[in-house]
Amino acid sequence: MQRWLAMCVVLCLIGAARGDEPPVRGDAPPKAPTSGQPTMEDLEAFAKLIDRDLKDRPEWVEMAVAIFKNRSMGSGQGWYKPASKRFDWEWIAKAFPEAADDHVIEPGEVPEFDATRFSRLDRTRDGYFSKTDLTWSKNPIMSGFGVPDAIFQLLDTDNNGRLEKTELDEWFRKTGGGFDFLTMEDMRNGLQFTPPRGSGGGRPSQRQDQRLVALRRLLNGELGSLTEGPQLGQPAPELNLPLLNRSADGASLELTDRFVKLDEFRGKKPVVLIFGSFT
Repeated sequence: MQRWLAMCVVLCLIGAARGDEPPVRGDAPPKAPTSGQPTMEDLEAFAKLIDRDLKDRPEWVEMAVAIFKNRSMGSGQGWYKPASKRFDWEWIAKAFPEAADDHVIEPGEVPEFDATRFSRLDRTRDGYFSKTDLTWSKNPIMSGFGVPDAIFQLLDTDNNGRLEKTELDEWFRKTGGGFDFLTMEDMRNGLQFTPPRGSGGGRPSQRQDQRLVALRRLLNGELGSLTEGPQLGQPAPELNLPLLNRSADGASLELTDRFVKLDEFRGKKPVVLIFGSFT
């Protein structure tokens, strides 16, 4: 049953991604949409079926459902889940039980935390290191980042995760009403959004419907890999990556004959892997 539903998702994705492609010059005029073309209402109805009948589903299906529902692609939506972690306040309390017995660590209580390290740990800048500094989602100071996130989502009209000058210019043109300046009232009117509840983004009615574009990007791998990576505590897959060196003039990167493998560092030093999609 789950495999059948997953196949339906794939077919719906393919149909939706191709349904709005413009005809090539010289082709016959496009025909009127038929019942075979999925509509936005079809996508939302399909997402409800998946939510009801497919509880144990892979990450890419979670992402597809979020797209079907026209959700803002922020934290907590789709496959953008909170990060798993091993080193939290409970781990700190076990490692330094005497210092953390009162649920806070003061400067100087832990010799390993010198002034520089303590300053980095004390994210709330209250002079103490506590669980609040590590609990971003419930931290009022950290949750303040939601307002910039909401503004970004509102202005990023094509939902590609990048705020481009053309988008800012278009917003300024519409908000300013043709003038080359904005008043405070203009700003209030132009930034009308509902502050996010853990996900970021404005009201769906204020955002352009980019579901078909997002579906195509999902299929192309622009939003991330359709294959899930290892979970916390599982071994990372072996990588065999070519090493890049900067050219002599520093203007470009050049491939070398050396390849880097993870097993060269396993058990010897920490390794940080940073993955990105550059399009």
